[in-house]
Formats: sequence, structure tokens, C-alpha cells
Amino acid sequence: MMPFWMMSKNSHVQDKCDKSELTRLLLREHSKANSMEVVQLLESGKASLRDLIQLFSSNDKLIAQRASTTVNHYFSRHTDEITSCMDIFLEAMDRSIHPSIRRNVMRLLQFVDIPEQYRAPILNRAYEYLLNPKTPIAVQVFSLQVIANISQNHQDLKAELLSALDIIEQPSCALEARVKRVIKQLNI
Repeated sequence: MMPFWMMSKNSHVQDKCDKSELTRLLLREHSKANSMEVVQLLESGKASLRDLIQLFSSNDKLIAQRASTTVNHYFSRHTDEITSCMDIFLEAMDRSIHPSIRRNVMRLLQFVDIPEQYRAPILNRAYEYLLNPKTPIAVQVFSLQVIANISQNHQDLKAELLSALDIIEQPSCALEARVKRVIKQLNI
């Protein structure tokens, strides 16, 4: 069965709040309350997740930023639907036009069991973000958690993670705290 966010433009879901109206709502203000209002529209069927995902993939920096925040709030409540958007999330991380996109995607990925076919590309990106000192701290912290979750049942990946943790220079307090939590989680 096709995920509901991929339904055609003829779907009743999209008749209530079209993409231009969704854009207007996202640009109205940058706040959790505004994002949650859009999430409620999505959940009630008055707005289309397909349109939100298209805005998330927008080349407009402001629209992509606002949409990424709303995508994060939506999928935080609907984690079972994250894997249906995995290809879109990977593409968005690669062309990230705003730091919030990577932050929000990595935040979401720490809460799901990542399907096997996506583990290697996500691990590569997560290590890239974790080990790059220019990466925002929140992205590093979420990346570390994603790596730990994928490594949970793989001794070789745990060893690789330990080696990576040794080369991080001057970790932030947040990253140090997450390192301690991950070491405890993985029993390493």
C-alpha cells in the first residue's frame, strides 16, 4: 500500500489546504506553536504530507528550514512513517541548504530502527557529521546516537565507534554527556 503522503493530487486530502496555503502557514512565523498547527492540519487530513515533504525539499532556504521543523514535529509523533521517507531524508542531508535540515533529520533517525539498506549511507553521513568540528553540536550529538543505535548488535561497529570517539578534539559538554550515555548503552 502506498504511504498516504504519496497519494495523487486528486486525493481528498489535498483539497483542503494546498501547497501555497501550506507555504503561507509555514512562513507566517517560526515557532513550535505554528509548526504544531500545521501538524494538526496534516493529522486531520486538511493538509498533505506530500506537500510538506516537497516544501522540505525546496531550494528556498527559509521554506526548507520551516518545513524541516514541521517535518520533525510530525514524524516525532508518527515514527512508524519515517522509513517511507528515508530516500528523501538522505537526499535532503546531502544538499542541506540550512543546518536545521540535517539537525532535524538526524534527530528523527535516532528514534527509529533504520532499515538494513539505509544503514551504510546513514552511518557514513553520521560519522562525517560527528567527526567534522564545523558541524553544529546538536547534529554531532544526534549523529552519535544514530551511530550507537546502528552499532548496538555489531561488535566491529562498536570498536569503530570507540576509535572515532578517541579522535574527537575538544568535544562540547553536550557531546561529552552523549558519549557517556552511548558508552553505557553499548556496554563498551
